[in-house]
Amino acid sequence: MSDEPQGKDPSTKKAKSITGKSPMRIAMGRLMRDKIAVVCLATVVFFVLIAVFAGVLQRLFGVDTNTVLPSQFLDLDGVPRPEYGPPYG
Repeated sequence: MSDEPQGKDPSTKKAKSITGKSPMRIAMGRLMRDKIAVVCLATVVFFVLIAVFAGVLQRLFGVDTNTVLPSQFLDLDGVPRPEYGPPYG
């Protein structure tokens, strides 16, 4: 009679369902049951895909990523250039 806790019975249904699975497969099964983790995973995958296809999305939507400085729109006196003012700007 020892004070050690009894081990779980290896013939239980839960133990039989895990038998033969890799640790990665067990962890992924637990992860997929967690709804918040799945939503976070989908969000991360979404942003990774946006980063990977950034060039294609830039051309598709016609977005320019060049840095625009406010000084480009001013004369030497600090007055806005006429071509950027009303009705064009």
